[in-house]
Amino acid sequence: MKSKVRKDTFRVVVTSSVTSIFSLLLYSLCSYLWWYSYLTDTGIPLYISNTVCQVRFFGQNLIFVIPFILSVWRYNIIITKINFNFLFYIILFIVSMCPTLYSFLDSVVISNKVEVNDIFTYSIPYTSPFISFLYFITQIFCPVVSILLSLLILAKIRNHIKQTQRATGADNHMKYLTYSLIINSIMPFIGGSPNFVLYTMFSFDQQIPRICWNISESIILTIGGITPALMIAFLPSFKVQILHFLCCKKNHVQTITTIGQTIATVQRKKK
Repeated sequence: MKSKVRKDTFRVVVTSSVTSIFSLLLYSLCSYLWWYSYLTDTGIPLYISNTVCQVRFFGQNLIFVIPFILSVWRYNIIITKINFNFLFYIILFIVSMCPTLYSFLDSVVISNKVEVNDIFTYSIPYTSPFISFLYFITQIFCPVVSILLSLLILAKIRNHIKQTQRATGADNHMKYLTYSLIINSIMPFIGGSPNFVLYTMFSFDQQIPRICWNISESIILTIGGITPALMIAFLPSFKVQILHFLCCKKNHVQTITTIGQTIATVQRKKK
């Protein structure tokens, strides 16, 4: 069966999936370091533990930025008809991550303070409590803009269907892909909301129990991990390919079983 998955669909899903996996790996690095320190009673140098924690934040924000970049790319193709080169989107990615990068540099390079921390005993805080809010600019700005661009794309598609009075395969394809990008933008935003609330309270000297941090980070990890799978739910071409693969695998197993039973029957008759 020839694949009916379009190239742009394939690029969007693969990019989102790879980003989610890479983000989860960076995020898990901090958890691994903490458990290693906790189980082996090994002291982790302050600079290493603080850097790993900041890398975790950087990885987390990747799942917010990539859907934004993909939405801008599709908006330019469908609405503005401008085909920017790859360098443009690399620059856009860097600009989108600038608040996160500055927060990272502030804690790792600029700040020389040390404070008590319930994860690695000590940590290096930001030079100002408001620096932590820079980290959330990416988490709020990117999903909001991504959703707005996707809604404009949907309006364009519906207007085209209304003018032609029929929905072509290309129209349905673009519509489903836009739904997928909206899901990929909304889910991380929902998952990051508890973390944003906790950090806001923490920045104003509120004591947050460790269990609350653990729950909020588990929500981020869970939603970030399942988002690519939720995208496929809106893409009929991918669902058809997956069902075809599962059916072929099932038929292959049944064929092997039938051959095995036939051979056994022939051997019994010879005896």
